[in-house]
Amino acid sequence: MRNASQWLSMVRLCLVSGVWLWSGPSLAFERTLSLQGDSAAIALFHPDDLAPHQTEPQRWPWLTFSVQPDLEAGRLVCFESTLDGPFKVRVTQGGLTAREKRWKLATWTFRLEVQHGRVLLDGAEKLPHGEHPEPLPPESDPRWLPVPNGRYRVTVQSLRWNREPGALARDGTATERALPAFVVRLEPVADFGKVPAQGAMPRFDFAAEPAVARVPSAAAGNRFDEWRSTLPTAGQRVAVLVEPEVPVVPSFDATWALTPEVAASLLSDVPGKGIKPRYVVVIPSLDRAHVGVLASVGTVPGSVGGEAGQVNFNADALVRLDNLEQEGARLLATVKAFERRKGPVAPEALTELRSTFAGYAARDAAYRSRGAFAGFEARSFQEMDSPEGMSHFLLRYVPMPSRTRWEVLLLPTSERLHRLQALLGATGGMARTDEP
Repeated sequence: MRNASQWLSMVRLCLVSGVWLWSGPSLAFERTLSLQGDSAAIALFHPDDLAPHQTEPQRWPWLTFSVQPDLEAGRLVCFESTLDGPFKVRVTQGGLTAREKRWKLATWTFRLEVQHGRVLLDGAEKLPHGEHPEPLPPESDPRWLPVPNGRYRVTVQSLRWNREPGALARDGTATERALPAFVVRLEPVADFGKVPAQGAMPRFDFAAEPAVARVPSAAAGNRFDEWRSTLPTAGQRVAVLVEPEVPVVPSFDATWALTPEVAASLLSDVPGKGIKPRYVVVIPSLDRAHVGVLASVGTVPGSVGGEAGQVNFNADALVRLDNLEQEGARLLATVKAFERRKGPVAPEALTELRSTFAGYAARDAAYRSRGAFAGFEARSFQEMDSPEGMSHFLLRYVPMPSRTRWEVLLLPTSERLHRLQALLGATGGMARTDEP
């Protein structure tokens, strides 16, 4: 999923400094961790407490219905940031320093119940999920924080760290003396009665004036709209691929089995030809090649000897093809955005579509057999509020012939939703085949 790729950029942390002072049964500590690379979301948790999510997709923390119980129970502290790394996070049981108070921005409060004598501070990609989760760091890793069992008020304070003189080196990276971007304070409490219960993951927006922490729309984790920030420029050519067995819908990932030779033929650059590398345009068939879906390449085959390898593509947006021509073993074309008429969609129409899909998902065996996450996705649909994204979701997950999918995909928004409503409510359900 495109939005999932956006949200789950790698977060790597390394220990900058740490001081641990024990005093009787309590723990006073300071630990500063440095995040390297782009940040998406930061989490404080113990994986055993979140084990039920091992059967859910990776985006579960961004959906209210799935994350709210964990936030309310204190099983998870998790927040997003618009800030790019590298930057620092200081974990403490003390307060802000005088320097930090001068540059403080937004604050958010969480509940945390520690039951295993330690918690992990890391990027959200380390949270349990059912889509090839990353391995946890070893026990000696400084990201594991030894915290006594009990309940805590966790206060996350963002700082305008990069505005302080001397915070940035000439190359734009944080200097050794730079302040942290976040201070995470753990304060023991007897119970959660006076600690606000949060229902969704907040986002610390450093670009806003003034900077704020706020909860995005409940549907923020369900925005399957087109992704157009990476469209090739005019004149650049991309390889053209006829849709394989996996449906290709804007904003969703698709993984196809391609031989290394085919992948190399499709994706390799040709010197002097102005070909845009790492992209393909997926078309329904050669006789319907005027419109396709632009897809960026996530991974390429690692197999050798002509065996098929798994190639992951992020389907971005509909495009119109021009200058289609054969060059050697591959088709090439230039592309430009394909504009579908948006048109107004009444809120009542979206409510009706949610209800219709709920009934369809409950009764249709073909939908329920589409994958391990079919039930989860059916629940997530009820939080969606984007007409375009809702239609993309249905086109991706509801079984239908390929020709039908492409016909509906190209319709204006209101007509597309009307057609999907009719298909979902039709007697006998959707067509069961996925024709090439």
